[in-house]
Amino acid sequence: MEGERSHATTVSEIANAPVTDAKPEIPNNGDWRKKLDAMRSLRIGWNGYDAKPPSELAVTTASSYLDQLASEQLAPTRVAPSVVGGVGITCRKGDRGVYVEFYNDGRVHALFAHGEDAATTSVDPTATGFHNLLIRAREYLDA
Repeated sequence: MEGERSHATTVSEIANAPVTDAKPEIPNNGDWRKKLDAMRSLRIGWNGYDAKPPSELAVTTASSYLDQLASEQLAPTRVAPSVVGGVGITCRKGDRGVYVEFYNDGRVHALFAHGEDAATTSVDPTATGFHNLLIRAREYLDA
């Protein structure tokens, strides 16, 4: 339909999507989930080098995090495969960002970044852990 945006859902489009976090590129959780699900088709070297594709564990854990974001009325600004193996989900507001990395081995870390200031923290990959992270992320993004 005229006026509707098309969304990157193919493996090639995901791998070649620009790294811009200024505003959401996909408007709702269902479309973010399609982008996440498409990552299951990635193969070693998806980035043109030797990046490992996201594991099923990384995709499933990232999917749980998307559910938590939606339940807390938050939306990501970017969902993308990670070149270190896994999935990255970013939430940005102005010049502040929270990037959550879901590694292939099940670990989860969050990076809080504002200009030159950055801090990382380990995240418990459970509903409670994600909830606690989102409390901190909301405070950080709203500061």
